[in-house]
Amino acid sequence: MPHLDEPDWPAENDAQRVEDDPSAVCNQRFSPSIVTGLLLRALQAHFSDGDNIRDPKLKGLIWTESSPAGDAIDSEIDIAPMHIRDSRRPEQRPAIYVRREKLAVRKLPLQSKVPTSLDGKGLFSGEKYVVPVVGTHLIRCVAKSAFAADRLGEEVFYFLLEYCPALLADFPFSDLDITGLNAPVKVVEDSSECFAVDVVLNWTHLHGWTMKTVAPILKKVKASASPA
Repeated sequence: MPHLDEPDWPAENDAQRVEDDPSAVCNQRFSPSIVTGLLLRALQAHFSDGDNIRDPKLKGLIWTESSPAGDAIDSEIDIAPMHIRDSRRPEQRPAIYVRREKLAVRKLPLQSKVPTSLDGKGLFSGEKYVVPVVGTHLIRCVAKSAFAADRLGEEVFYFLLEYCPALLADFPFSDLDITGLNAPVKVVEDSSECFAVDVVLNWTHLHGWTMKTVAPILKKVKASASPA
């Protein structure tokens, strides 16, 4: 399992003080973009240390974070969102790309309304709605040969299979499953040729919101007779 460093907590009266960071994941509304970031960070952490890698043939594929100044040592593997991949550039090293697939909404009975819309004091707090949002993410493992792509896909498949319970415990998924490891396929784009293996991950998140009526909907609608 990869090791994700915990933040440093400043001591104050022998208690932990939580700094409110507006950019923190916990302060943002859950979205598919956050799932993409979670998968990228988990994969980068996994491949940052050879001891995490289960396949002995892949232990040399160490990921290192690039520096804005460009003075960092190049990674042996590229791990990035799919949209930044340049299809015109031949793959010079193994790579893992993460992409969001289709997002769907499953309606619940009663127009997804929550039956009870009263607060703790028994007062009406607005119409509450909850819908399951179902998403799919594709993790594409790319290498120059079908065999190398297959080995890389197996590494990612088993890592995520074992890591899903940790993601379920720490983030607001109601379901999270690795559902497939596809066979290697040849990918020919412009002048480049490589092989790719896709790992498919399905997840479900319960999205809820409250609608509170401020004024009747037709209150500000003015009706007047039109001239003949």
